[in-house]
Amino acid sequence: MQAQNEKIASYAEKAKKLGVQSEDLQSAANKIGQFGINPMLANHLIDLDDGSLGTLYLGENLLELDKLANMPANQALLYLDQIVMPKARKLKPSVNAAPDPLDTPRGAGRSPKSGGPKGATFE
Repeated sequence: MQAQNEKIASYAEKAKKLGVQSEDLQSAANKIGQFGINPMLANHLIDLDDGSLGTLYLGENLLELDKLANMPANQALLYLDQIVMPKARKLKPSVNAAPDPLDTPRGAGRSPKSGGPKGATFE
């Protein structure tokens, strides 16, 4: 039980790093739970680094979820890895890691005064 709780905590942390909202993940997990997929398949999703994306995808695509629920476990694992996860990885939110600009851009207009001693002209 302790190991399972650690897996779930790790899964939640990975989901957070991927930018997955915990509310969306919980909603998708509830839908998956209602379909009663094979526990081995659920554990595989938890073990994947981007398994939370698979959970979201399956929560939004109930036909795929129904297919998985009605397949034998080994066939479902292959289907998950080869068909579902490549589609699920496209759900990854794009995160812009660029920092905010240091200087706020100013509107067009007269340029600031040039430096130098008073009365000096530059050509």
